[in-house]
Amino acid sequence: MKFNLHDSLIGQLSVSRNMVHLCSGYVVVGLLAIILLMLSPRSFAKPFLPKLHSGFEIPVQVQNIRLNVNVDAAPLNSFVYHDRDLSDRVYPKILLRTSQNRLWYHGNELTQSGLMLLNILKDIGWLGDNHWESLPVDQVSRDRILTQGIYFLLQSSRFDQGNMHENPVNTLVRSFKLDQELDLIYRVLPRQKGFWQLRKHLHYYQQLQQYDWPSLDPDFVPKLGQRHQQIGHLRHKLVLLGDLPSQYQTQARFDVFDVVAEDALQRFQARHGLVADGKLGPVTHLALGISPKQRTQQIKFNLLRWFELPRSFKGQSVHVNIPSYQLQYRNNGRTLTSMKVIVGNKNNPTPVLSTQINRLTVNPTWTPTPKIIMDDLVEEYKQDPSYLSRKDFQLVKGYWKNKVIKEINSPDYDLLNLPNDFRLVQAPGSFNPLGKYRFNMPNGYAIYLHDTPGKWMFRKPYRALSHGCIRLEQPELLAEILVSQSEKSDTEREIINQAKKQSDTRMLYLASPVPVYVTYHTAWVDDSGEMNFNQDIYNLDNYSALLTQFKNILSNPVITLSQINL
Repeated sequence: MKFNLHDSLIGQLSVSRNMVHLCSGYVVVGLLAIILLMLSPRSFAKPFLPKLHSGFEIPVQVQNIRLNVNVDAAPLNSFVYHDRDLSDRVYPKILLRTSQNRLWYHGNELTQSGLMLLNILKDIGWLGDNHWESLPVDQVSRDRILTQGIYFLLQSSRFDQGNMHENPVNTLVRSFKLDQELDLIYRVLPRQKGFWQLRKHLHYYQQLQQYDWPSLDPDFVPKLGQRHQQIGHLRHKLVLLGDLPSQYQTQARFDVFDVVAEDALQRFQARHGLVADGKLGPVTHLALGISPKQRTQQIKFNLLRWFELPRSFKGQSVHVNIPSYQLQYRNNGRTLTSMKVIVGNKNNPTPVLSTQINRLTVNPTWTPTPKIIMDDLVEEYKQDPSYLSRKDFQLVKGYWKNKVIKEINSPDYDLLNLPNDFRLVQAPGSFNPLGKYRFNMPNGYAIYLHDTPGKWMFRKPYRALSHGCIRLEQPELLAEILVSQSEKSDTEREIINQAKKQSDTRMLYLASPVPVYVTYHTAWVDDSGEMNFNQDIYNLDNYSALLTQFKNILSNPVITLSQINL
């Protein structure tokens, strides 16, 4: 959403003008409006977006549909308590080491750095709504809270492409001794354009909270050319959200569902991860019913998530955003190409990761996890002992040249407790769910990017369907991009082409591993500056989940290699 508050306000004023001004010309204006509606081509209002099918379609009954937006989250009782005794233990030490009485005050007023820190902590929701105002007026309490906030940001932030975290106390003391606390705040903030654009949209949605947000009748489905009071409410929202240009919000059209309103609805749907068909269905009704206050809270959650990432992205990198079901390949933060992905379902969620692609496997084997064996394979094997062998499964022990392979020729195997260190492995081929490509990423979750034989699933708008790994719509495109970076690109392309014609497993190690960032952003700004929202598919838009995630990042700063990824 590229917004213009002035245009939005003018649009609302024009809607609210008294219809008395039409008096004598009412019939003429009405006839003109009908003619325009009948003759107006789509070029009369330039289409905002093509018809898209990106987003989600909730596979349940309509009456059970709900969009997950946590309105009542209480940051006061979550992030502010983060290591609550820190202020009692650390704050006095910092004052002592810096020889100061207060860190963020000069006289009775906050310093420039104190004001900036306060605004940042408010915008990311760390302080919560009105929490600052509810604190005791004494400077000690407020100074402690600000110190606690910068301590948290220093703990959470990553200052380079790696996983190094600074010692917050030493950093704070050094900055105050050198009068560089303002520089420290700038240093701890993300440099990425997406963070600052999202913060700008936050301020706009905060301004939108002053407007009425009328509810729409969930049973009302407008038809093209129809005039209705509900359509007036719909257009009112679309103008405020920036999807309907205010110049089309005239007295003759403000309650008419014309091609302009239909295109604006498509744009709204595309930005909110819905099927962009221009129809006011039940899920679109629910998305329109989410108030600016709720969206403000959602944006705050996602501003905080930017602190999980490096301050800037240098060179080539792969970015997967779980809620938008999308992979982007970027160079220095600029998107070069993108594709659809399939991510883990609610019972097998894809984790947030910072790792790297270090190896490409053509014609990969597949080693199912114990959970997949239990959920999907044990029963099939019991019902039909030949099922596993027909699907090209084998018992394998060892790796590489020391590998021993045994056929599954008995109905009596305990698949979850195989003897003599054997494991269940599926050979390459048409039955293998990894398809032709696997992109290995060191991590402790056995998660990787891979191809899939089920290409039809990418036509689904709701794509939280896997057991946790990330399926790619165009794996061959990603393979080509990675290989093209190599000095031996021609040789490696030939290896890939030959392997694809056969069934032998071939591996290519990347001379320069490519960073991969798997994120969970339900509110984000795209390259054109449009505000996007997606469904909170894993119910993580709450401070409790975010705090747990940050603690995991702090306690596991080094990525470990899982043997199952070998």
